[in-house]
Amino acid sequence: MAMRVGSLALALAFALALVLVLTWFGAGASALASPTEDAEVVRLSQELRNRVTESRWEAADSMYRRLLAVPGGHLEYADHWRGFLAAQALGDAIAQAKRLDAAVAIQASSEAVTAQAMLMAWYGRVDIRISAKLDPRPPLTMLDIPFEAAPRRVLEAATAAVAMDGRYTGLLPLGMYKLGSTSFEILGQDQPVVIKVKR
Repeated sequence: MAMRVGSLALALAFALALVLVLTWFGAGASALASPTEDAEVVRLSQELRNRVTESRWEAADSMYRRLLAVPGGHLEYADHWRGFLAAQALGDAIAQAKRLDAAVAIQASSEAVTAQAMLMAWYGRVDIRISAKLDPRPPLTMLDIPFEAAPRRVLEAATAAVAMDGRYTGLLPLGMYKLGSTSFEILGQDQPVVIKVKR
């Protein structure tokens, strides 16, 4: 009887181990890109490099976005850096920051770190959250609106996100702001300025 119970326990343990192994391999396989997706990443990465070399910035930006959309695709440092160059040429500061962050997460190269520092000389990070119960939402306004096109586009994107979603996490040009009755200043701090507006 004892041998039979022991054999049953051993069989159950083996079955459990087999299930765990199969589950692990299944999860790992689903996280990996298929050969077709790998080939697509290689192709788009080459296209991105060609478009950057040709200074075709809108096409390069499109290629980078298509790279990001490949399921399970693994982008290299060079892909994010070239994506940043495209965003820089197009004056999209928000995209510049995101792509630099992605590049530095892979390799904190001197060129990427320097580019981050130069970008943050004009902008600061902010995390704005307005209570969903607050209706209407208070508008985000900047006291001295910049004349330059790039920071104006960032400001417009931020004000639109606050008005539509009640939240915004990203960049704002340096300066003084008001969100309803709340005043705050963006100075280019390393950490985001957190603004929470409750009902």
